[in-house]
Amino acid sequence: MDARYALEQLGGFATTAQLRRFARRSEIRHAVAEGTIVRCGLGKYAVPGLDEAWRAAHSLSAVVSGRSAAQFWELGLCLSPGEEIAPEMTVARNRRIAPERREGVMVKWRDLPASAVVDGVVHGWRGHSTGRVTTLLQTVLDCCRDLPERDALCVVDSALRKGISRRRC
Repeated sequence: MDARYALEQLGGFATTAQLRRFARRSEIRHAVAEGTIVRCGLGKYAVPGLDEAWRAAHSLSAVVSGRSAAQFWELGLCLSPGEEIAPEMTVARNRRIAPERREGVMVKWRDLPASAVVDGVVHGWRGHSTGRVTTLLQTVLDCCRDLPERDALCVVDSALRKGISRRRC
């Protein structure tokens, strides 16, 4: 099985052990070299998109949110074969961003309380050490609000399978 396709079927994020069940080491190395998947730490792989999300969020002074935040929190996503994750972020409701600066990213205008945003440490991502990201609970709520039902269910199910409850968030 193609490493990119396997990674998509695993929710867009997987450990080496999970990915190796469906793809050979050589296929994984080849996919990383081609850029169809990215290595995001020791023994961790993801579909491209999260790295771009941190760059875009930094340049727009925004918060990484939605599916990009779900990928950061290692939650499963429903991805179609070949689907790219556009960087998703949130800015304050009254914030103005020129259309040309929004190209290639999905911007949501919402007022987020300070308790809904954390400084995320992005271990292993090239050139990025920290960034602002929505909390795990806020990420799940945003995905439920913004994504189609099937896609939101994947995120919620993944969070519940990790044993995450509202009390723990």
